[in-house]
Amino acid sequence: MSSDDRSPALWDKNDSYLSRIRTQSAIFTRAQKRIANYFSDHPEEIISSTITTLAEKIGTTPPSITRFCQAIHYKGFSDLKFCIERNLSTPFTKSPDVEPSDDVSEIKKKLLQTDVKAITDSLRLLDDQCVKRAAQAICQANMVHIYADGGPGATANFAYQLFLQIGIPCNFFTDIRLALLAVTQLKPRDIAVGITFSGNAGTVIDAIHAAKMRKAYTIGITANRNSILAKSVAIPLCYSLSIEDDLRYLHVARMCETAIIGLLQSAVINQMPQRLRDNIAFSKNAIQKSRVR
Repeated sequence: MSSDDRSPALWDKNDSYLSRIRTQSAIFTRAQKRIANYFSDHPEEIISSTITTLAEKIGTTPPSITRFCQAIHYKGFSDLKFCIERNLSTPFTKSPDVEPSDDVSEIKKKLLQTDVKAITDSLRLLDDQCVKRAAQAICQANMVHIYADGGPGATANFAYQLFLQIGIPCNFFTDIRLALLAVTQLKPRDIAVGITFSGNAGTVIDAIHAAKMRKAYTIGITANRNSILAKSVAIPLCYSLSIEDDLRYLHVARMCETAIIGLLQSAVINQMPQRLRDNIAFSKNAIQKSRVR
């Protein structure tokens, strides 16, 4: 049996998409060769674009891209995109270890390398169209609820403050009982944001499911794009794929979450009508007056 004839189940999940393209290139149609050439030359553009955007750039259709992905033995475009992201992010898994003998200067250098790489990966891998849609939904919402549990609760608190400062009515909940009570106040087109590193925190997922029952628009922020949360929400915003399970690196997840919240806030401000931007100036003035001189 030649490598061309292998069924999808027999392909190694660690095969790079480039090696699959090379292996299958002899049987590509003319249209598939055009897609293959573009995909080979623009990996970072693939992970930051939607299938519709890519189809327009290549001069093809979304179904043609899906069939191409299946021809190289991926389930579809999302599966291919995930594998490219994982490969591009692999260097982050090899963060320099902090040794007991390291002095503060050396620890600082190692953590700086880890922190910068994680945030860079997170923002680079985000789908621009997903961020844009999330910002549009937040602009149109009458209320934004933010749900988190444990460490991400600090991020939820920060998100609450950032959105409140730009005039977005919102609240955050780290207690599942209060969250489920508050969910009953949500209306269609309101927003529910779930934040959990693993994407499988039961309390956050329960709150998101309850919000969906109220027909709220759901957004998830997680490091695990294959998690229950990522698959449950309308828009998953996933950050760096590999943050080490070590006490020294717990802060990295919070930094990635905060970077995404900051990006969302900026995108929301850019899409606000002028009447809402006036509220920002008022809020800024109020904050400045509250500061001790």
